[in-house]
Amino acid sequence: MADIAAAAGVGKGTLFRGFGDRTGLIRALHESRLEPLRQAVAGGPRPLGPATPSISTSNAGTGPWFSGPAAAASSSA
Repeated sequence: MADIAAAAGVGKGTLFRGFGDRTGLIRALHESRLEPLRQAVAGGPRPLGPATPSISTSNAGTGPWFSGPAAAASSSA
């Protein structure tokens, strides 16, 4: 938390007042990063929008995270 506070130019107390603890900070970062994906799934065009069948939406939204070597190995088996 000290490194994060220093990089942000604030004191540790400011971080703790804003986020409570390290977990609160991580949750806030996680939520802010996922908001664009949530918006795309809720109202965006294909392949993530509401008119897309659920399995296609799931694959389009998670593909970048699960397309590594393990995914390739399991799909060829």
